[in-house]
Amino acid sequence: MNNSKSKSKRAKSTSKKRRSKSKRKDEDELKRPLNSFLLFSQDIREENEKEGGDPITVQELSKKWKKLSSSKKKMYQERYEKNRKEYENEIIKSQRKKKDLSDSDSDEEEQEKINTNKKSKSKSKKKSSRGCSNKMSKKKCDCGECSICLEREKKEKEIENEEENENEEEDEENNEKNKK
Repeated sequence: MNNSKSKSKRAKSTSKKRRSKSKRKDEDELKRPLNSFLLFSQDIREENEKEGGDPITVQELSKKWKKLSSSKKKMYQERYEKNRKEYENEIIKSQRKKKDLSDSDSDEEEQEKINTNKKSKSKSKKKSSRGCSNKMSKKKCDCGECSICLEREKKEKEIENEEENENEEEDEENNEKNKK
């Protein structure tokens, strides 16, 4: 008995999660145009409602669509193309409006994005003293975050600095010899 109750609770909890993920649509948002089959089905259903007949199923509509002559199908396809072009024009207009409104603030927003990106990059390189997160051997690890990598980087920098100092000293000695 306890098992059945726990299962039903689980089922309820998952259904709640699904409901919460649904998005609320904007009423002012442009709707895509209906394709040729949907335009056909819309016309047939309107005719059927005027006559007062029973509702038509999708299966019946698809059978009628398949039997429809190519000239009538072409008529619906032309209506779809016309609606699609209008839809695309409306989208272009709305994008232009958004662009015009955002042009004045775009420079400031871009600077803010750049600044936040720089800050987030500098914060993302947190140094860890626990060991390598890659769980690789000391020789192969190259994460740059763990204590092993940090120590190796320090040693490499020290070696590079020593080599640079030696090279500079040699160059100075050679310059002095050349001057004499």
